[in-house]
Amino acid sequence: MSEQIDQFCDNLKTRLNAIEKRLLDAKAALEAAPQQAKQALESRVAEVRTSLEERRHEVEAMKQRATSDLQRAVAEGKQRVEEWKSKREHDRLVRHAEHSEESSKSLLLAAALAVEEAEMASLEALAARKAADEISAPVKG
Repeated sequence: MSEQIDQFCDNLKTRLNAIEKRLLDAKAALEAAPQQAKQALESRVAEVRTSLEERRHEVEAMKQRATSDLQRAVAEGKQRVEEWKSKREHDRLVRHAEHSEESSKSLLLAAALAVEEAEMASLEALAARKAADEISAPVKG
């Protein structure tokens, strides 16, 4: 009979140890989750920052060209377009349309950069908010 009790106690101890291990693993996973989320966020911030820097110079040049083109187009004015239309100067109107399309593309790329910059700022704000929340959370002891 004593042998059966010993075996029962050993089995119970093994099960309790397994339960304790699962609880400790779960606790470790829960404690690691905020750190993993923080690391994922930091990784995404780094990716966006790299992409932003790679494209910044290209887009800035296009933005400057688009701004210059827009100023020139405004100076040229509607009067010339109307004049070309009345004189039926097809080639000039086509060149003007192509030039306007290129300006539009440049401005759209500049807008895309602005969106990436906004995403970067949002991610940085999220990271800062998360850090603030972590610091203000009560310390568990």
